[in-house]
Amino acid sequence: MIVRHMAFFASGKKFARASNVQATFLSNSQRLIADEGDIGGTNGPKQVKVSVSSIEPVDGNSMGLVQKMLTDQRIEFSLFPVDGKIAHCKDVTVTQCEFTGEAANGTNTGKFEFEGGKPDLTG
Repeated sequence: MIVRHMAFFASGKKFARASNVQATFLSNSQRLIADEGDIGGTNGPKQVKVSVSSIEPVDGNSMGLVQKMLTDQRIEFSLFPVDGKIAHCKDVTVTQCEFTGEAANGTNTGKFEFEGGKPDLTG
């Protein structure tokens, strides 16, 4: 399987690609403990959290991730292979945009955080 950059989509149009990605899959399930001990567990809503520190726009498009966050616009993306499949994340929220500027060398870098529901694993 060839791993390419993670692709970002908004309104069905690819607007950016990313590398240096960290994904956390959450079950949100919990053990139930009572006076008599462990009595089972809950099945929580599945979730994915993604942190990206290297994103570049495609085809000269502006990424507009801050604007998407401020206007609650949802995006979608596909992650690197997980269990041999591609994780497709839809209805994802941009939860944080953090920027660092370095005057000495004129660079501006960013870190972006995303949260979404249960991803679809395909492929």
